[in-house]
Amino acid sequence: MIRPRKNACFHLLQFLFSVDLSAELRLRVRFAYDGQSVLQFNYSRERFEALTEAALPLVRQFNRDPARLQRYRRHKEYAIFLTNTIVKVTRELTAQPSVSISTHRTARSSEPVRLNCHVIGFYPRDIDVRWLLNDAALQGPVLTSIVLPNVDGTFQLTGHIDVHPRNGDIYTCQVGHTSSPNKLTAVWAPKTNVWPSGGYVIGIVSGIVGIVCTAIGAAIRWRGHRARVTHPRPGQTGGDVRSEASSGITDSGTWTQTEADHLREAEDPNPSPSPSEDAHVRLSLG
Repeated sequence: MIRPRKNACFHLLQFLFSVDLSAELRLRVRFAYDGQSVLQFNYSRERFEALTEAALPLVRQFNRDPARLQRYRRHKEYAIFLTNTIVKVTRELTAQPSVSISTHRTARSSEPVRLNCHVIGFYPRDIDVRWLLNDAALQGPVLTSIVLPNVDGTFQLTGHIDVHPRNGDIYTCQVGHTSSPNKLTAVWAPKTNVWPSGGYVIGIVSGIVGIVCTAIGAAIRWRGHRARVTHPRPGQTGGDVRSEASSGITDSGTWTQTEADHLREAEDPNPSPSPSEDAHVRLSLG
C-alpha cells in the first residue's frame, strides 16, 4: 500500500474534447488544472490558446515548438472522423416523450386554475410545446420551465398556464418532436356536477319510501297491541284480563296455584270430583 508523504499536496489535471456544430465544425481540446480551465488547442487554427493570463507564457512556448504542434495536428483527422461518427449516431437516436396534465387549485374559486403540462423522456433536446383551447391556439401568457436532463440522457420540460375554465371548455397540451411524425397531445376538461341517471334516482326514492312504510306499519301494530292489553274488550271481565295476562306468562313456565286452578275451571265446566270427595260419597252411601 502506497501512503502519501506527510504534508504532500495533490493537484488535478483534466482535459476535455469538445465539438461545436452550431456554425461550423469546431474542435477543441481543453486543459484544466484543479478544476479551472487553463489552455486549449484549437484544431481550426492549429494553435494553442490561453484561457487565463497565467497560461500565456506556457502557450507561447508550446506554439514555438513545431514537434508539439505537429503531434496535435496529426490527431485532427481522427478527431473529425470520431466527431462525425458520434454526430451521425446521435442524430439517429430519438426518444418519444410522455405527455400528461396535472392541475393546481387554490381554496378560492375566484382565482385561476394552474394547468401543468409535463413532457418527460424526450430526445433530442429541441421540442415545441403549445396550449390549445377548444382546438384553437390559446391567447394568453404561457410559462415554460427550462429543459432539464434526466439520468438516462433524455430530457424533461413542464409548461404552465393559468386559466378560468368554464363548462364545456377543453384544454389541450400539444407537443411537437422529431421522435413522432404526429403531434403528441394531452387533454383536460373541467369537471361538472351532474345528477345521477334516472335509474339511480328511482332506486333511491323507492328505498326511502319502503323504509318509511315499514316504520309506519311497525308503529301501528305496536299501538294496537298496547290498546288491547290496556282496555279489555266488551263482555270481558277483569278476571279474563288476568287470565290472558297469565296465559302470556305460560310461555315462560311460571304459574301460581290460584292461576292454575282458575285456568282448569275455565277449561272444564263440569270438573270431576277429587279423590277425597269421591271417597266421602262412598262412605255416606255405605
